[in-house]
Amino acid sequence: MFVGIVILVLNVLRSVSSQPSADEWYRLDDALYLVDNTSRLNYDDAQSQCLEYGANLARVDSDEIQSFLTTFISPPSMPTRCFWIGCHDREVEGQFKWLDGTQVRYNGWASYQPDDHGENQDCACLWSSKNPNRHGRWDDNTCGARLDLICQKGVSLPGLTSGPSVEDISSTFVTVSWSSWIPCLDTGEGPVVSYLVYLQTMDGEWVEGGGIDSDVGEGDLQRRMEFVLTGLEPGNEYNISVSAVREGVGGEGPKGPLVSVTTSIESGSLFGALGKSNLIWILFGVSLAGNILLVVVIVITCRRQRKQQKKKTLPNLSRAPSGHDPKDHQYEVPRAVGDGDDHIYEGLQRTESSINKESSYLSIDNTDRVEYVNTNI
Repeated sequence: MFVGIVILVLNVLRSVSSQPSADEWYRLDDALYLVDNTSRLNYDDAQSQCLEYGANLARVDSDEIQSFLTTFISPPSMPTRCFWIGCHDREVEGQFKWLDGTQVRYNGWASYQPDDHGENQDCACLWSSKNPNRHGRWDDNTCGARLDLICQKGVSLPGLTSGPSVEDISSTFVTVSWSSWIPCLDTGEGPVVSYLVYLQTMDGEWVEGGGIDSDVGEGDLQRRMEFVLTGLEPGNEYNISVSAVREGVGGEGPKGPLVSVTTSIESGSLFGALGKSNLIWILFGVSLAGNILLVVVIVITCRRQRKQQKKKTLPNLSRAPSGHDPKDHQYEVPRAVGDGDDHIYEGLQRTESSINKESSYLSIDNTDRVEYVNTNI
């Protein structure tokens, strides 16, 4: 297992070392160009060489591209030389096509070219010449000639394979860090000159939060980059992502993996984070709950008072035994003395006077008097 991994790493390093360095490739829009002035190959071998780089002989189909490539073969070389490009009329004489089979419509030819000199010039090249009528223009040549070459490949923009990590967070800012882009571990091609940090709310689009230079030099393959995002809203959730940028227009790579964070809520900003509408509903709910609680307390208090009144109204009452007269005085409720309705003579038999026949009660202070008979004895 370990031996296999070592062999794989060695093969990767060998393939990387066999390719031109990133400084030899020149970028224009979405394409990279390699101007090779040392190989000296025929047309087919030149195309094979480009394929090893993951490219093809260059497709020069605009004034912009032609002028761009001319800057890399100027001033004219000595001796005069021509660089293979991906254009030929091998199939039908005079009908030049690009390597992908599309017809050549752009006219980059030098004066009086193509001329198919000797009736065997079927492959096109770009001149570097002191002759102003030829410099930076096309010519047709024999495909077996050994010339320099220009390769072209689509831009493989750099991308980060790991996302940022959160170092610090507050209610209004977040500090994130990430590993710088390095070849072999990350995707695409460098060199990376800067990084852009993006921010996204949960219901919004990505917005650029800022950027920093890479500050990665020779021998410094990887380092931690750090950036502070400011002006955030307390209590909000955000997605954060970082993209690597190589030199030139349109050199920004795709956004890397994201990290989600939620800013903290300060005590003073709690109501602001809740929002006015939510706060109104919360206050309404608190008020309603308070009113309900007040009604419950009143009902419970009233019930307790009623129970206490019943206890005071019927004190010391005993239930009459079954079969007894409920009017019997022994089941009457005791009354306090002096309340105006006292039964002072209860239990005594009334006597009648023989003189005036009026009913009267005599003093009971003298219990020996015969006219009072205690009927309870």
